[in-house]
Amino acid sequence: MRPSSTGRSIPYDEADLLRRARSVRARAYAPYSHFHVGAVVVTPTGSYEGVNVENASYRMTTCAEQTAIARMIAEGDRGPIVAVAVVGDGADPCTPCGACRQTIFEFGTRCDRLLVG
Repeated sequence: MRPSSTGRSIPYDEADLLRRARSVRARAYAPYSHFHVGAVVVTPTGSYEGVNVENASYRMTTCAEQTAIARMIAEGDRGPIVAVAVVGDGADPCTPCGACRQTIFEFGTRCDRLLVG
């Protein structure tokens, strides 16, 4: 459990979030780059998984973080995001791109943890 900026505890387990991100990344649609990414975002009331969805035009690819946040919004949760886990296929950590960082900030001004794997 981590304390939120409001002082109450938001339950999440970092190891479990990374495990879930690794697990969901197998469902990514990455026929061009073959680089699969999974993400989990956590709010005070839920957690949401997402994967990258590629398009032949790389610019139109949807990142895993964006997919998870879109799912959060579609399910009626407006956040705030308190934690994000992102896992890619590579040996190096997979950090969010600038667009994803902006979206995380939009819904996660109280985000206290970014986990990358």
